[in-house]
Amino acid sequence: MPKRKTAPKRKSGLPDLDNATPSILVDWLGGVREQMKELKQLEGYYKEALTARIDEGESEVVGETFSAEIIDVEQMRIDGDTVKEEMGEEWWTDHCKLVEFKQIRTKRI
Repeated sequence: MPKRKTAPKRKSGLPDLDNATPSILVDWLGGVREQMKELKQLEGYYKEALTARIDEGESEVVGETFSAEIIDVEQMRIDGDTVKEEMGEEWWTDHCKLVEFKQIRTKRI
């Protein structure tokens, strides 16, 4: 795997972007997104392994650097398809808020 190029750092820890061109920013952004994808996969792998190794009802695990609280969570989420079906498409549209934003997609070339 090729070594990733990273931005020079400022004292704040954030990259110094003063001389960054759009093309180098795309490369840095794409690199960060690849790292995030890898880290998300690793997080899932560790969570699955931890879940398999804890006893039923165990609520805390303490390591040398971090501790973890294990809790069962329930969430209520709106089922948009059911709401549209029961209330109608027009009602759904009238009660939705349009949000506009700029999306930037990156892909390795």
